[in-house]
Amino acid sequence: MRQLAPPPFQINPYDEAAPQGQFRDLLTIDNISNNRSITAVSRIPNSMEVWWIGRNGSIQGAFWYEGSQWQRYELAPAGSAARNGSIIALSRIPNSMELWWIGANGSVQGAFWYEGSQWQRYELAPAGSASTVGSITAVSRISNSMEVWWIGPNGSVQSAFWYEGSHWQRYELAPAGSASTIGSITAVSRVPNSMEVWWIGPNGSVRGAFWYEGSQWQRYELAPAGSASINGSITVVSRIPTSMELWWLGANGSVQGAFWYEGSQWQRYELAPA
Repeated sequence: MRQLAPPPFQINPYDEAAPQGQFRDLLTIDNISNNRSITAVSRIPNSMEVWWIGRNGSIQGAFWYEGSQWQRYELAPAGSAARNGSIIALSRIPNSMELWWIGANGSVQGAFWYEGSQWQRYELAPAGSASTVGSITAVSRISNSMEVWWIGPNGSVQSAFWYEGSHWQRYELAPAGSASTIGSITAVSRVPNSMEVWWIGPNGSVRGAFWYEGSQWQRYELAPAGSASINGSITVVSRIPTSMELWWLGANGSVQGAFWYEGSQWQRYELAPA
C-alpha cells in the first residue's frame, strides 16, 4: 500500500555553461555520496531525469527538457537514504516516473510522479528489510505493472510487485545466504510475459532467477563460486526479444560476460582481462 508523505520540493537552476574544454559538473563533490548511487530515466524523447544519493543521505534530482537548462531539486531530505545504498528508477508510461532507494534504517523507500502532480513518497518495506550497503533493481514488463528486487540484510533476495488498481505485494525470491549483502542485483524483461533477475552470491558466484507468466520463479547458478567480485556490479540488456546479455566484475578485476539465445544454453566469456 502506498503511504504518502509529500516531500519538500525546491528547484535550483543549473547553468549549463562551462569554460571551453571543461565538463559540466551537475553532481558536485558537496552533494553526492562518495560510494553510491545514481540512476536515470528518459520518459519522453525530449526530456531526461537523474537522481542520486547525497552525502547527507538526501535524495537529489535534476531534470532537463529540450531547449531548457538542467533544473535541480531535493526529492527527500537528509537522512532519507543509506549513504552507501542503492537507488533505481523506471518510467512505465510516458507521463509517470517511479523511484526507489534503500533507507538509512534498512527500509525500502519509494516515490512516484504523475504529470501535473507533485512527487509523492511512500515506504515500500519497513526498517530492517534491506541491506544498507546492498543493491536494488526494478522492471516494468507491462505498462500497468512494476516489480522491484533488493538484497535483504541476511543475504536474501526480497521483492515486491504492483498491478494498477492493487496494492504492492511482497515476497522472498531467494532465502537468507543467497546473495552478497554488499553486492549488486540487476533485472530485465525481454518479453512482456517474462522477467529475469541476477545477483552476486556470497561466494562470488553469479545467480539468477526467471519467471514466465503462469509459472513459478525458477532459480539457477550462471557462474560458479569465485567468478565475481562480492562487492562488484552486474548489469544486463536485452537487445532483441530472443536474447539477453549479462556482464559483471570478476573477482580478479576482469569483466566477465554471458549471453543467451532462445533455444540455447547460456555461454560465458571474458570481455576484459584482469
